[in-house]
Amino acid sequence: VAYLAGLTPRYFLIDNLSLGLSLNAFYELNETTTKVVGAETTNTRSDTGFLGLVVANYNVRIGHSLFLRPGVGAGYFYGTRERPTATVGVKSESTISGPAGLLDLTLQYFAGPHFSLRAGPVLVMRFGTDSPKIDGGKDQSYTQIDAGFTAGLAYSF
Repeated sequence: VAYLAGLTPRYFLIDNLSLGLSLNAFYELNETTTKVVGAETTNTRSDTGFLGLVVANYNVRIGHSLFLRPGVGAGYFYGTRERPTATVGVKSESTISGPAGLLDLTLQYFAGPHFSLRAGPVLVMRFGTDSPKIDGGKDQSYTQIDAGFTAGLAYSF
């Protein structure tokens, strides 16, 4: 389960082309279950942090005040990752960071000249490094792609 919440101030550069700065907090919970000879073990990993993106969208009119707004974004993320250790109740912590990208295919309905409602599918990609906070821990690279659904209210300047 992944949650991404934040604000995106947006400015229309020309008709139908907007540029936004997406500032988000993220939280992700990942559970894996392992079965060994009838015994079941569940490991839980969690990520929390900040994700900032510059996003460009182009609004394509598909009806009165209804637009398809494909967009792309690029930015950076930074956060922490906790995972269980061999000792019960003790968690290992590491720093995660790296570049991020966004593909947006939402619909937007303008209820007025500046106020709108939006919803649709998004793809958030993170290309990061997992750096353990203990001495001697090795950095690991990873790629993560989250497909999701977004919904929100917008006020455009």
